Amino acid sequence: MKRRYIWIAVLITLLVHLSQSYRAAQYTELLNTYSDHRLLESDQREALFEEIREMIRLHGGSIRVGYEAHLHLGRRTA
Repeated sequence: MKRRYIWIAVLITLLVHLSQSYRAAQYTELLNTYSDHRLLESDQREALFEEIREMIRLHGGSIRVGYEAHLHLGRRTA
């Protein structure tokens, strides 16, 4: 079998740092979209979320979460 290679010239690489603040209920709603949290038994999940909400309330009422977005644009050369 003949191997074929595709060469890519990278034209732009961009890294963007973002952050979002969440109130306690918003943050646990977000966590509830993650599969590892959804796999917990509902009573375990709710107990965990209640503890998280309480910690957020005790530390100012909101949590800031950082995100990173990577964009790589390239062009096929051959």
